[in-house]
Amino acid sequence: MLMKSNISPYVSRIVQFFLGFEVLLHILQVVSAYYEEAWTTFALTCFHTILMIIAVYLVGGGHYHPKNKWG
Repeated sequence: MLMKSNISPYVSRIVQFFLGFEVLLHILQVVSAYYEEAWTTFALTCFHTILMIIAVYLVGGGHYHPKNKWG
């Protein structure tokens, strides 16, 4: 059975926008950690920034699941 999402595309775009804004803040934080030579903070912030970029991509993907061709 095909599941339909209850979240409107408008809400999805708002969430995607704010996640993208947070990515910009994380990039500034990465630059700041590099400038201050705070290497542990730099590594952790880079990792978290990558996760945020993946989240922005996944939220914008629409999550469409086609019907199984065998059933």
